[in-house]
Formats: sequence, structure tokens, C-alpha cells
Amino acid sequence: MEGLKPAVLIVDDEEKLCRFLRKEFERHGYPAHAAHDRDGALAVLSRQRVDVVLLDIALPGPNGLDILAELKAGRPELPVVMLTGNAAVDTAVRAMKLGAYDYLAKPYSVPDLLALVDGAFAHARRRAEAEDRRRAAAAR
Repeated sequence: MEGLKPAVLIVDDEEKLCRFLRKEFERHGYPAHAAHDRDGALAVLSRQRVDVVLLDIALPGPNGLDILAELKAGRPELPVVMLTGNAAVDTAVRAMKLGAYDYLAKPYSVPDLLALVDGAFAHARRRAEAEDRRRAAAAR
């Protein structure tokens, strides 16, 4: 599993931004998928490997915070990074309380996103390994 790049799901209603980010992630060797709303995100999650989600807060229909709550209810181990154009402290606090791995305000750079995705993936793997060790110890 060493060297495996995390599969990224980018959820943003700005189609050009999604296309750009998907191409950038793929150019750096990451499997990447894009969706523009809740239903699209859930469809990708149901049929593709996704290790990290980049989720915009301002989406049509259910907003990113609502989608975050739904994702965490179904897959609590999935790291979700919230993206926003309006960095409001109360929104960031709410996102973190709902289980977001991190919160990033636009504009952001591709290297920052790559590092954040790698960090989120590594964190999730460490948590899964620790949980596996805990379960193995409890089974003895």
C-alpha cells in the first residue's frame, strides 16, 4: 500500500474548477473524480474508490455542511476537507464539529491541496491501523 495515491472526490458546483482540479490531481498521479452536488457525490462514492473528499460549502440544494453530516454518518472514517470562498469562523467551527478533517478558504494552491489530501489520507490510514490493533488486542 506504500506509494498508493489517495483517490480524491472533488465536489464543487463550479464545473471549470472541478475540471481543473481533477486534471491537476491526475497529472500528479492521483485518481480523481468530480461531482457538482449531493446526488453526484453520492453516486461517485457508491461506485468508485474514494479516499479523501474535497467538499465546497456553497452548493445548490443541500449545502456542503449538510452533505458532510450525511457522509460522516455513512462513512465516519472518510476524511473530508471543506472548501469555501467565504471563510467565516462559525462555519469552520461547525464543519470541524461535524467531523471535517480540515477547512480551507479559497484561493488555495494546488501544492497546498496535494499536501492536505496526502495528510488527510495518512491520518485516516493511521486511525484505521490503530483501530485494527485495538480490535486484535480485544479479540485475544
